[in-house]
Amino acid sequence: MKLLTAFLKREHGVAPRVFDEAVYAVYHLPLLPGYGQNVNIRSSPAVKSPGGKSILSKMSEAEEYGYDGTYFAPGSPSNPYSFEGGGYISSSPPTSRKPHRRVPQVRHQSDPDHWQMGDDGDIADVVFFDYGVVVFFGLDETQEQDILEDLYNAGVLQGRRSEDDWEMEECHYEHDPSAPSPRIYNDFFTFKSSSHLLKLSLAHALAQSTLLAHYETIAQVVLAAPSVTALPKQLANSGELKLRRGEALKLTGRLFKLRRDVNLVSNVLDTPELFWSEASLKSLYDATRDYFELEPRVQVLNERLGVASDLLDIIHEHLNNGAMMRITWIIIWLIVVACLVDLGEVLARLVVHFAQPGGKGALQALQATSVHDATMALEKLMLIAQASDDPSFIFVPSTIMDSEDILADSFSIMGETRADPSEAGIVRVGQEGKANTLLADAVFSPSLFLAEQIQTGKVDLKGKTVLELGSGAALPLLLSATIESHPLLITLTDYPDETIISILHQNLASSREQIKPGCSINAVGYAWGADVSPLLSLVPEGYDVLVLSDLLHFDSSHSDILSTVTRTLKRSPDAWVYLAAGLYTHKSVREAFLKAGEEAGLEWTSIENDGVWKGETRVTSDGEAWAREDLNARKANVVAWIGRWR
Repeated sequence: MKLLTAFLKREHGVAPRVFDEAVYAVYHLPLLPGYGQNVNIRSSPAVKSPGGKSILSKMSEAEEYGYDGTYFAPGSPSNPYSFEGGGYISSSPPTSRKPHRRVPQVRHQSDPDHWQMGDDGDIADVVFFDYGVVVFFGLDETQEQDILEDLYNAGVLQGRRSEDDWEMEECHYEHDPSAPSPRIYNDFFTFKSSSHLLKLSLAHALAQSTLLAHYETIAQVVLAAPSVTALPKQLANSGELKLRRGEALKLTGRLFKLRRDVNLVSNVLDTPELFWSEASLKSLYDATRDYFELEPRVQVLNERLGVASDLLDIIHEHLNNGAMMRITWIIIWLIVVACLVDLGEVLARLVVHFAQPGGKGALQALQATSVHDATMALEKLMLIAQASDDPSFIFVPSTIMDSEDILADSFSIMGETRADPSEAGIVRVGQEGKANTLLADAVFSPSLFLAEQIQTGKVDLKGKTVLELGSGAALPLLLSATIESHPLLITLTDYPDETIISILHQNLASSREQIKPGCSINAVGYAWGADVSPLLSLVPEGYDVLVLSDLLHFDSSHSDILSTVTRTLKRSPDAWVYLAAGLYTHKSVREAFLKAGEEAGLEWTSIENDGVWKGETRVTSDGEAWAREDLNARKANVVAWIGRWR
């Protein structure tokens, strides 16, 4: 606005007045050519009125005294804006100036010429609004375009539109001092005075109507576009939309921006600040707004945009459903591909298996396999996946099998043999968390690590009394009983289930011939945290060594395990606890157990693990020796500690 007023003063030779968001300028006619190269017109020099006052002085005087008179003929108090006399608008009763603003020597009511700023043919009025609307009084179209051209050339107005995009509203007006009251009829305004305040009031309402017409045109262009009008037809006819998500978002953004401009950003719904300071002018402003039907037009525009928004909500929901359906199909096809890959692996194993000697007999056994046996084999595979996070666990009745042969192990129903088929099994017992799923015949990496430590002499159990909790297949301590530096007493324990304890007894029986004389071994059922008197019946003072191999993943049983440890470990500096866990047991779980052990009076020391297998005895599966790389990988998958009383 500052740039505009400066330009008008400098180039057009007028004295603009600023009224908040509007700039009011009076041009004296005839308009003269501009001085500058890019200036088309300028105002003629201002002349004083016959009374000796300039128009600028009379404008200031009019603003000082306010307006004293009626805008429209008095109407019914209950309907101040009633239509009378063939379309004329009547208004509220006369509004008088405040007493302290009256100048006694000037009689405004009886002297209407007081409001005359000069001959109407000698001046023209232009009102510039900061939201891009210009209202001209008394200029022809060429002169109006010259003024706008000057403003564009000077950089005062930006974002110039082509004339086809202009919104124009044309009205007629006259000054008739003899008229009984101002009136509006058929776009023709009649005023009793040429006061610039009256023109400014009319300009505000007219500018808001023009701005609203601009928004109405935009809404019409957007909503009447073929791409938009075709959407409901597409939904009704085919139930599908040929509209991309990006296009829908753009359309939503355009409609939201239009609604925001109408209701929040623009001045269409606001009462200008002028009418708060000049309350006597508001009735003319309100009557003009009513004449142009601004409020109903805004309501209609919002309703149209609301209907379009509802349509867009349906479109977005349709697009979202389509996207979710595509994602669902992608997931389904990925599952199908995964199943096909697994099926291909199974078929490949079958082909390799049948190509080996005895394959035909296995095929015959497969054909004779009952549905129950096949179901049990599949259940076995599922339980393995649920029961362990360790990808390297193996089955051992009396031999060790590679984790890569889990599937081959289940093929025992097709004719393969194991060392003792009756010993096979995954056992489900009870409903307790620690016993809900148990691998009673599985050997995990921590057990292999302890076996290597015993065989290489790094863990010396010679002459010790040893208790193992959760023995499983009992590989490490069975191995310790077969070497020269064997323990004095070994007590193997596991969950007190008949099937689980029978596995311990069977493994013990199969190794009986290799056990060294002087080593006593017994296997009993024991639930962690229970009464320890049966365990201490042979060693009332407690055991020299406790073995806790791969028990930490039973995190809900930590307190029960430590309760058993503190009651069965001998209270001697030479007594110690061997603790091992796989890296598949989360670090936070391992640290929680160590901390609980420290609170129980134990002090932990880490066992060094270089990840290199140093065992001398061959580890085989189905008669094939394991590669050293596999054994190294299993050993590297273990962390272990020694715990002693503080």
